[in-house]
Amino acid sequence: MAILLNNNCDAGNAEWLLALAKYLPDMRIYSYPNIPEPDEIKYALVWNHPAGDLARYPNLHCILSLAAGMDHLLSDSDLPDVPLVSLGDPTMSQEMANYALYWTINAQRHFDQYRVQQANKYWQRIETTPPEAFKVLVLGLGRIAVKVNHNIQAAGFDVKAWDFKEKQVDKIQSYHGLDALPDLLKSVSVVISCLALNSRSQYLIDEQFLEMMSPHSHLINISRGDIVDEQALINALDKLKISSATLDVMSVEPLPKEHRLWRHPKVNITPHMAGPTTANSAARIISENIRRIENGLDPEPIFDRSRG
Repeated sequence: MAILLNNNCDAGNAEWLLALAKYLPDMRIYSYPNIPEPDEIKYALVWNHPAGDLARYPNLHCILSLAAGMDHLLSDSDLPDVPLVSLGDPTMSQEMANYALYWTINAQRHFDQYRVQQANKYWQRIETTPPEAFKVLVLGLGRIAVKVNHNIQAAGFDVKAWDFKEKQVDKIQSYHGLDALPDLLKSVSVVISCLALNSRSQYLIDEQFLEMMSPHSHLINISRGDIVDEQALINALDKLKISSATLDVMSVEPLPKEHRLWRHPKVNITPHMAGPTTANSAARIISENIRRIENGLDPEPIFDRSRG
């Protein structure tokens, strides 16, 4: 029995190998593509793994994502029919919730405008809406979205949630279905996308969606780049349909140097860092799930493939 490890990004596998060896000292861990015996592989721990490769391992028992998103797996048409487990790392969820709160406060307190005033040596206070009257809409009711909602609520803001399907979550006022969006969007000051990327959510935030938002509202995207139609967003900002956008994720990453979003005065860009995955913290969660499986229990959280 062995583990296949492939963290296919700039960080690579080195830190993961050290962390996993600490928590799973009795298991062999092979760093992809150096897999001497495919028949040995029981667990695949992957991010952005080559499509089709996971079908090569006849004894594969479970695929565990090295990050919260699952779209990097679902795009593989040859993905084996085994349980898929997303990364439920509370450290990462808290980091994303803090990021969302930071940019919500940035919008509420007009800090972008104050930076412009500083550059122009202009001293003038701007009227601020108190948090309890500053309305925020979180798109999604998954694990991270719930953490974001509770975090912003705790800071005193008026927060609502929306998702495609009805879902009740303790202490969250939620709405569902596309028909609920028009009234919600016109009444809120910040929209935060925490949606998983699938056939329903791709380009949900398009020209029509942005038209429904208030001209004084702000968009924050911490989910996936393809939730947003980037050209429609640029057009909406140019036409003053919305006030600003903060984007941690893009349709193409890294964002091409010639892309207009880099230069847009109403756009804040960060390089997909809202919820950094810390190998030591995440390896502990993943190792606990592997131990659960070895003891005849289900891992958590198992991804529902029917979500698309």
